[in-house]
Amino acid sequence: MTVTEEYLRPQQVADLLGLGIPTLKTYRSRKKGPPYVKVRNRVLYPADELARWIANEAKKSENKKARQETGP
Repeated sequence: MTVTEEYLRPQQVADLLGLGIPTLKTYRSRKKGPPYVKVRNRVLYPADELARWIANEAKKSENKKARQETGP
């Protein structure tokens, strides 16, 4: 695997998540959203950490849905 395959650029992540670049920027400023690194002035998203973050978000969504279906 090459370095470019191990990291995604913001546009790639935005496309994958169905978000806009400004939303990702807001997530970074609020310290939420997928993990990222900065190399010089470039923002990059490690592919393996992004995959874990997506899986975790999906699990949280499933848990929330299950709680809503069972009620109080």
